[in-house]
Amino acid sequence: MKRKSLLFGAALLMAAGVMAQTDVTPANFKFSAMEKGNPSEIFAKDASKFGGNLNQSGTYLNSVVGDKPGVLVVHSWSGSISEKNWADMTAEEKQNFEDFYNTFQIVDGGALGNILAYQGVNSTVTDNRITKNVSSLGDAPSLCFLTPTTGFVQGKVYRFTASFRTVLNDDATDYELNLNIKDSQGNEQHFAKTDGATGDGTFSQKIKFAKDFNNYWFQTQFELIYNAGNETDDYKFLPYNLQFGLGGVMGMNALFFMRDLTIEQVDAPILDGKIKTTPQPTWNDTPNPDAISAQELNNNIIVFANDGIISVVDASAPVEVYNAAGVLVNRAEAEGTVVNIPVAQKGLYLVKVGATTRKVVL
Repeated sequence: MKRKSLLFGAALLMAAGVMAQTDVTPANFKFSAMEKGNPSEIFAKDASKFGGNLNQSGTYLNSVVGDKPGVLVVHSWSGSISEKNWADMTAEEKQNFEDFYNTFQIVDGGALGNILAYQGVNSTVTDNRITKNVSSLGDAPSLCFLTPTTGFVQGKVYRFTASFRTVLNDDATDYELNLNIKDSQGNEQHFAKTDGATGDGTFSQKIKFAKDFNNYWFQTQFELIYNAGNETDDYKFLPYNLQFGLGGVMGMNALFFMRDLTIEQVDAPILDGKIKTTPQPTWNDTPNPDAISAQELNNNIIVFANDGIISVVDASAPVEVYNAAGVLVNRAEAEGTVVNIPVAQKGLYLVKVGATTRKVVL
């Protein structure tokens, strides 16, 4: 009986631990739930800005976001460009922003789910999932995540998690992505660090990337207490504006991947008031096998299908069999005159030998 009581108590503690964090991530920050392609609906183009700070008008940003499930905005700071809001830009300047927005794609991240991707105009990396930007955008573009104006509770702790992978050109130097957190007034006075430290309220971090680790994902976490005034006008301002400064290197010369930006309300902090960045060398965004394109189909391989067996004659490379959805179901090395591969169900299959593919029906 005592053992049962102990087990029951442990179960209660586990349940309490699960309930101690609540996902409050805006829907537009959850790339894994989006369809592949350009996610145009998550961007607020009319809030775009050249120069200055993105808080062009806290009231205006609030009206742009409102009760939407978060929005993303591109802000390009440059000392050589006059400060301009969207309404004041020339047609050419607006087109530069349009090109930037259109470049962002939701792509297949394999085991990581769908992810956000961007490739700068001067990036030399080849990735078939990506649409490369056709233009540049100032000296220091930032991708800004604006939370809804409501939904955050005074005095509560919020944990933010952002994960990135960057692929730098071979001739690039190592690079730092600048993370800055502000509100729609452009300041940080409404946030408190969870370690109780006092200071100017500035929350920023340089997230380091190195070209020798282009395959590595990096996960960044930090915690903040939302500390706005009681039902004052300040409280009504947009709580969080997370600015990920891509800069000239990332904005023009690199490939950039990002997983969901998650926000959780938690009962207690665990990061000691610090921003923590951790490499994730085991994460792999290699895409799931897609259905083979029509251009690759031909009859240069001899294939038979009968009684649950697909047979390939004189295969010159390993044989891969995909179902109609493009999922790999079996694979065999090219050994002997005939390679036999069993399949569990009848239907349409794609048989791939090297770069050659043929459809068969079993």
